[in-house]
Amino acid sequence: LFPGRSCLPLSPMDDELGSSPNLDQLNVIFSVIGTPKHSLDWIDLTEMRDHVAALSPVPRARLQELYSAAPPSAIDLLDAILQFEPSRRISLDEALVHPFFAGMQRRACMQLAQQPVDVATIDFEHADLKVGAIRNLI
Repeated sequence: LFPGRSCLPLSPMDDELGSSPNLDQLNVIFSVIGTPKHSLDWIDLTEMRDHVAALSPVPRARLQELYSAAPPSAIDLLDAILQFEPSRRISLDEALVHPFFAGMQRRACMQLAQQPVDVATIDFEHADLKVGAIRNLI
């Protein structure tokens, strides 16, 4: 989706790979999601905020055209995830209940450990079981 190499202004200017500006990671990302249209005040690093603000406007790519075989629900989910400003992105909980995942099986019940599990003390790891005993357990 984003096959860039460097990320100016965060990457060194003398890229040993000789990356062209077309492969600058932010340019590659913005070629898909478009340059931000909203305030950049949320970006703490002044150099980054100034760099992004100075970029030429790039429109958001039409995801339906990039992924023509994808179902509409996948495009909708991608659109919700691929937001430059973190507060505008879909949350993990919202993404997990997105219609794209509606037909997928989920584990019916997950049980969380009441206390941290010490891998070194898991009983079955040290059990000396014969083939017959393992078959019975299955």
